[in-house]
Amino acid sequence: MIVTQIDNTTAMITANSNKISTKNRYFLMRMATVHKAIKAGTIRLQYTPSAEVIADGFTKGLSPLKHAEFCRMLNIK
Repeated sequence: MIVTQIDNTTAMITANSNKISTKNRYFLMRMATVHKAIKAGTIRLQYTPSAEVIADGFTKGLSPLKHAEFCRMLNIK
């Protein structure tokens, strides 16, 4: 099972819901794939506060303090 850390509660609700709104219908195919993976137990979404999402260090510019915390999370000295 792949555990995916996510800090967006709306995205988690959408991924775990069978309802499709007009605002998110453009990614219906991708969402169907995510629904199937969740139901099959292939992936599990885990809410993680933004400050603790390790991937942010790879995808966002970080302040020196947050960069140091990112390095600590990865055990980089």
